[in-house]
Amino acid sequence: MLLLGSSLMADMNIRYVTVKFLGEEYFKRISEYFTDVENSSGRAIVRTDPIVRSGNYFVFDASRSPRHLPTGSKVIVDYVLGEDPQRCSQTFELSQANPLASEYFLGFTTPEWQTSKINSIRAWQIRVVGPDGAVLAQDKSFLF
Repeated sequence: MLLLGSSLMADMNIRYVTVKFLGEEYFKRISEYFTDVENSSGRAIVRTDPIVRSGNYFVFDASRSPRHLPTGSKVIVDYVLGEDPQRCSQTFELSQANPLASEYFLGFTTPEWQTSKINSIRAWQIRVVGPDGAVLAQDKSFLF
């Protein structure tokens, strides 16, 4: 069974990545006014602060949805800010993400990211990692 899982993961790839600020209104759907529950609308949304929706997001489309990933998989975003060569890293657990989505929204929503900090990202790398640490898919900016 492990061999089967490994072969399924071998063809996972990231088709595109965009980095942008998204406000709370971007995520609000009509159904939420009736249910008070966020409707992910077919997107795998994971945030550094799950309560705050406004923030800077790495958005990417992948060939595999979270349900096709091993339990315990996560996404790691490595980035470099401004002129500081120090690499920073943020890990996003996929356990709470919509299991059917192929479009991932990784939200940097803590207070320090509510400014235009996203504009100072000079380089980035996204890695989808299995529970054993194996890289299942990755993409990076030109400068990384």
